[in-house]
Amino acid sequence: MKRRYARSIIIVFISIACNLSLLLAAARAEARPLLRVGIHQFGSDITEDSSGNFHGMETDFMQALGSYAGREVIFVPGTWEECQQRLEAGDIDVLAGVIKTQKRAETMLFSRLMMGRASDEANFHGELMPYRVNQLHFAVRRDNPELMRELDLAADQLIANRPYFVSHLYQIYYGQRGASELRLTEKEQRFLKRHPVISAVVVAREAPFAYVDEHGELQGTMRKLVDRLEHDLGIELHLVIEQDYASAYKDLGTGEAQILLNADWDVGWAAAHDMDLSAVYLTSYYTTVTRRGKLDRKPRIACLPKQTTDYVLLQRYGKDQIRHYATAEECLRAVSSGDADIAFLRQETA
Repeated sequence: MKRRYARSIIIVFISIACNLSLLLAAARAEARPLLRVGIHQFGSDITEDSSGNFHGMETDFMQALGSYAGREVIFVPGTWEECQQRLEAGDIDVLAGVIKTQKRAETMLFSRLMMGRASDEANFHGELMPYRVNQLHFAVRRDNPELMRELDLAADQLIANRPYFVSHLYQIYYGQRGASELRLTEKEQRFLKRHPVISAVVVAREAPFAYVDEHGELQGTMRKLVDRLEHDLGIELHLVIEQDYASAYKDLGTGEAQILLNADWDVGWAAAHDMDLSAVYLTSYYTTVTRRGKLDRKPRIACLPKQTTDYVLLQRYGKDQIRHYATAEECLRAVSSGDADIAFLRQETA
């Protein structure tokens, strides 16, 4: 095969976000009203350094919330019982890291958005929790709805500007010590017990991303994903291996498979096919493999048949310029032989 040149498509996202409310709050920092926050995980999940600064997921969240609300945050550590009493007496304004229960709702108002998740302890501060995984909220006294409206608005602005803020805090405080393991709700656990084997289709035509070996077994990145899913969920994935997405979609439609493991993150496509998408677990860049020499003014493009690739290429090339091939090897062979001028492939595949 002739030598080929590869030119990478590099996508760089640079973001500088500045919230006007933060600038205004900083300008009037001296006049900020206080926000007294009770913290009850002090000594376990929350620590204090020699300068008197608190460090923890809940305190970091409340500090950021205070900035968006234009308030100066003061932390008041204590036991769960002490924090409850201080909130009821008006000695603190907010209680951080609270699980919402019907009993507590009698005296507290809870934030609209969650600020994290609780550990899977069956008994949390003397009260049996309704689920194995519970959302954490911040809470104010029930007779202080004005403050809750103010803090809810600040939380909305915080998450709108920094949508991965809570996940980032998890990574900082729990990612290093093994506390970020997968935690399932009771409903999820019951489902997996009823379905110990789940069929999943995977399109395997690109080494090393997803391909089959000489024994017909799935290998590559997708094999790693399958192994991880089976280990974490305690189930078996019955694999249906296809060479193209049209066949994979057919398998989903007929019920032969319930999951497509390597679907493009396209919410419109998912909605049209009555499907739900997981969070993105992999970002894949594409590169061009080009023949040496001068290219034709209308180069012939080799690529694998794929909805996303076709959509992007059709914005630049005519439909008559795009040629589909069954495998990545065939795309490269077409460029080498002169049947095509450029091949668009995953960077790791090329």
